[in-house]
Amino acid sequence: MAKYKMHDEGIERKNTNIGLVLLLSSAIIFGSAIISASIYSLTLGSVGGPGWNSNYGIFGTALLKVGTLPLIISLLLVITAIILIVKEIENFKDNEMQSRTGAGAKCS
Repeated sequence: MAKYKMHDEGIERKNTNIGLVLLLSSAIIFGSAIISASIYSLTLGSVGGPGWNSNYGIFGTALLKVGTLPLIISLLLVITAIILIVKEIENFKDNEMQSRTGAGAKCS
């Protein structure tokens, strides 16, 4: 039975690691999109540049032209990572409660 428990803890750690990798990937994608849009906004605002939409401003127009797809992917990765991490925290708390009640029952 101890062997099964170690395997279960390994799965929990694996899911936590996947969640953390997804969170890091999301931050890198989001940062890349924002940096790309800021660089492109310099081109829009320069003399002889293509101009920008006055409703969105320089940065908003640059963000739309660079693309919202990286931002959507980043958002989906963050949501998935948070769900994985929260589930693992809940599983850890449940296992902690079970081990405490199991240990208490053995002592009585």
